[in-house]
Parts: sequence; structure tokens; C-alpha cells
Amino acid sequence: MDLYASLTPAMIVDRPFPHIVLEGAVPPEACAKLVRAFPPLDTFGAGLPDAKKVLRRSVHLAGLSEPLRGLIEAHVRPAAFAALARVFGQAVRREYPGLETRFGPLDALRVGQRHADGHDRCEVLLDAQPVVLAPVTRGVVGERGPHVKGTNKLLEGLLFLPDPADDTPGGEMELYEPVPGHRPRFGARNQTRPRGLRAVRAVPYRAGTLVVWVNTPRSITRLAPRGASPWPVRFLSLPVPFPEPLFELPQNPGSLWGRVSGWLARRVTGRTGGV
Repeated sequence: MDLYASLTPAMIVDRPFPHIVLEGAVPPEACAKLVRAFPPLDTFGAGLPDAKKVLRRSVHLAGLSEPLRGLIEAHVRPAAFAALARVFGQAVRREYPGLETRFGPLDALRVGQRHADGHDRCEVLLDAQPVVLAPVTRGVVGERGPHVKGTNKLLEGLLFLPDPADDTPGGEMELYEPVPGHRPRFGARNQTRPRGLRAVRAVPYRAGTLVVWVNTPRSITRLAPRGASPWPVRFLSLPVPFPEPLFELPQNPGSLWGRVSGWLARRVTGRTGGV
């Protein structure tokens, strides 16, 4: 099963940042099998705080059943990155005109599996991780506010796989942009305040829906908070990390995290000549 096979560059939506949303990325019968194969909540831990994000690495496939195991294995192979480069290559080059000078041509990068291989041997390390946001027991809780993914990630993706009995509102993926004149600043975990942002798109939390996007300083997203429910939010996470930060995020002035992360980013980009 190849989640990227039916994606094309023509499907990319540029606002608020380059992304593709594909509902029904997995045929219904195959999707139902993936949903049934998703690991039970207790395999992610006991007594998890509300909306706590917990994942299982792709290198830890023991106990996973088909077809989820096969789907994960297929998306940590070089062919998966080749498919992403085919679809998003031009968008990536527009966002990062110096990327191929810095790391090499997209079609020649060495690709490995995160936590099995290292960036000393591979520029790109793929992962495909079953993830849960723990059930909410009271109130309305989200895993975190609007944020940008790690600054070393070139692309990011997710495939929603909720339990068929889960009808809890929330959990959709929200894509944001700043209102005119607002310049977001970021703190711990690359979060920014929702004030000054507007939601451009909300992708329903629906089984078989795939979202893939180019990670940039503008790529502000979150999973919408949910109210009390016995059900976790469930999805497959598909990050594409590089060895070093690809960009800097403006930091909240005066914050310790802002000073430290800014210093680290300047040190890396200064050593490598920037992006």
C-alpha cells in the first residue's frame, strides 16, 4: 500500500503553505483493516494525562499486525521519499532555494529509517509512527496550541485512523495563517499564541484522510481540542527530518527557550552557510 502513489503536484494547495489533503487516501475496505490493526491504547502507556501525545517508533514493529505493519515498512523506504520528492519537489525548491546546494539534489539524497540509521550516513531519515492523543477526562483539552513542527523537518504528514465508534467532536487538523500585520513569535515546542492567527482550513478527523505538507516557518497547525471522551485521537505520523535546522522561528523576546534555540539555529546556519 502506497499512500503517496495517487498524489500529484497539481493537488498542492499553496495557502497558507504548500499542502495536500486527500480524503479516502486508503480504499474503505483496506482502511477498515488498518483501523482494526491500530495498537490498543494500553500499549501506549497507562494513566496518560489528558490529550498526552504518545507514539511508537517504526523500528518497534513487534506486536503490530498487518496491514499496519506493512504500511509502516513501506513508508520508511527510499521509494517513499522519492515519491514525495516527485510531488513536492518544485514546492520545496521554491521554499528552500539553497536546500540542494546545502544537502545535495533531492533525487540523490541518501534515505534511511529514523532510529535505525543515522544522519552520519543518510541526509533523510523517514519515520511512520502510530500516535495517540490520550482520551480527555474533563473539560476541553488539546495536545498543544498552534505550532510549527521541528525546524529540521522538510515535510510532515499524517493519516487519520480513528476508531469507528469515536464520534467525539474535535481532533480535526487546523491550518493557520497570520492576520495582516501580525508576525507570530514562538516559544517552547514551537508554539505560538492563537491571537493574531486565523484558521484557513480544518481537515476532518476521518479515517483514511491523508495530509502532507512542506514544513516552513509559515506552517502553523494544530489538532483541534476535544472534550471528555473514552476515545484517543489516533493517526500515523509521517515526518521527514533532515540533519540540521532548515529555518529559524522568531522567538518570544526574553524567553529562555527563545535565547537558547535562537543561538543553536544561528550556530548551525552560520556553520553551513544558511539555507
